[in-house]
Amino acid sequence: MRNSTIAFEAASGGSESSKPGYRADIDGLRALAILPVVWFHSGLPGASGGFVGVDIFFVISGYLITRIISGDLATGSFSFGHFYRRRFRRIAPALVVVLIFTLAVGYLLMVPDELVKQCRSAIAALAMIPNIFFAYVGGGDYFAIAKRAPPPLLHTWSLGIEEQFYLIFPLFLMIAARFRVVRPAIVLVVVLSFALCVIGTTRAPIATFYLLPGRAWELGLGAMLAVETIAVPARLRAAASVIGIAMIAASIALLEGQGVSPLWAVAAPAVGAMLLIGSGPGAPVNRALGLSPFVWVGRISYSLYLWHWPIFAFLQRWWIDDKLPVAWSLAGIAVSIAMAWITYRWVEQPARRGTVRFGAVAAIVAGGAAVVTAIAVVGLIWAGVPERFTPRARVMLAQADDYAPLARKCFHTAFADIDGKCLVGRGLPTALIWGDSHAATDSAGIAAALGVPSAVVSSGGCPPVIDPSAGVSEGCAKRNRAILAWLQQRPHITTIVLTALWHSYEMSGRERLWRGVQSIVTALGGRRIIVLAGVPYPGVDVPTDSAIREQWGRPPLRFDCPPARVPLSGVMVVDLSTAFCAYPEPWRLFVDRNHASMTANRAVIAPVLAAALAGSRQ
Repeated sequence: MRNSTIAFEAASGGSESSKPGYRADIDGLRALAILPVVWFHSGLPGASGGFVGVDIFFVISGYLITRIISGDLATGSFSFGHFYRRRFRRIAPALVVVLIFTLAVGYLLMVPDELVKQCRSAIAALAMIPNIFFAYVGGGDYFAIAKRAPPPLLHTWSLGIEEQFYLIFPLFLMIAARFRVVRPAIVLVVVLSFALCVIGTTRAPIATFYLLPGRAWELGLGAMLAVETIAVPARLRAAASVIGIAMIAASIALLEGQGVSPLWAVAAPAVGAMLLIGSGPGAPVNRALGLSPFVWVGRISYSLYLWHWPIFAFLQRWWIDDKLPVAWSLAGIAVSIAMAWITYRWVEQPARRGTVRFGAVAAIVAGGAAVVTAIAVVGLIWAGVPERFTPRARVMLAQADDYAPLARKCFHTAFADIDGKCLVGRGLPTALIWGDSHAATDSAGIAAALGVPSAVVSSGGCPPVIDPSAGVSEGCAKRNRAILAWLQQRPHITTIVLTALWHSYEMSGRERLWRGVQSIVTALGGRRIIVLAGVPYPGVDVPTDSAIREQWGRPPLRFDCPPARVPLSGVMVVDLSTAFCAYPEPWRLFVDRNHASMTANRAVIAPVLAAALAGSRQ
């Protein structure tokens, strides 16, 4: 379980060299976390695991916060009011500035649906629940939504983790201290949270990724160091620091941002950070981390975290295509660092100085929060303010709803629905449209060309393959075997149309994919088998991309339409590629990144398939 954002709010005051017990190497460790993350988000090669900075920062936060609270508890000077005022000064001013910026730019660059989500996420960030919002409302799987049109405030989820930790942990430590069980209590939290993380990465990966219970063990590792439940012996500190940096470097170099990671990958960067902190400022690696360049980056790391993600998100929207050019990526890094320094110098530092009254800081932040709320409420009430776009751009955006009738209803066809709501035409079906989600989205055009009642069996992400060795999951293969058995009981179905986003499955092994499809064809011997192929893969959300191009006078979207290559025997292959690229208004042909619209069903799929069928009868 990984993420590519960082919980940068470690203990306030821990980065000021004038503070007692200040460790420059921890600021350097912050730099070691943030720089790979920024590089990773820029899209540049060389730090595929740069997102592991989140683990590093959770450990730092757990260590510094616990050290502050436990120290105050030991001297009897702990105050909830003082603690939360410090957290407020540290987090809120810079966050409100970035929220205002992202909403303002969002009104310029984001389509209505995106702006609505942006407004909701801004309110969630103010309410300290952005992690809950993104887990259950704003998108789901982190890496999936980050690869599409990344929400500019997606990174605030990790702040939600920290803020919720700050609400709970002081009371937890106070109660544990009262009963003199601080160390065993922290160990118990670490053990339970780590167990939840291990179990949750397979059973509830999204909740485990975004929510505090599955992340508390990382904060707890730092807390264990702070209360000396664990410690690195003096004679081993040099070696421990080298091992720690090696674990972090290996994670950055070897991991990839593709959802749930193996258990060792979850633990490696967090344990590496723990070893570095536990080695003390005199260890060799720590002395290097205490050098002024690292310290400087560490001090601006919170603001750098806040700025870099929305900057890259907006650059991606302006560039439109999936991958930013190298020059744009480097420019994004430079702008992020510049904005971070400005915010650190003119927002963070003044807000954290004891010479500025807390009431003044709170009043300014409250004013900024009111501005954020007002902008967000306007965006929500006016449904993303579609009037910002030209009439033609709004027509393009409306293509997102141009679905075939069964596209949503039969996205995951249940067997009980095949002869009911997943039937095109009236009467006993004599044809079956079988495939992944494209079977449902293409069903209207296919059935119109066939001219007979047709059943639809659609399984998202599951092409018609019965052997897991062909690159599909066991669950997918099992379902397809069940469909074959279902067909054996229905001899009246004499025509089978196989359709899927073949391009995506070929990427994991072209030969084994088509070998798997051939097995289906062989098993269906005696029936007419048609394979629909050649649908282009735009790679961008077509309605959104087209509307943005129209709005800003950019060149219209064009598809790459290579001819279909289907190495199967005993089938009729219908290649749609030429017809898709010949259509004069390509923006009408898709409802999203790859699913055909009802317009495409009528204007491309139905006529091309009908012509192929007519030709086969001659």
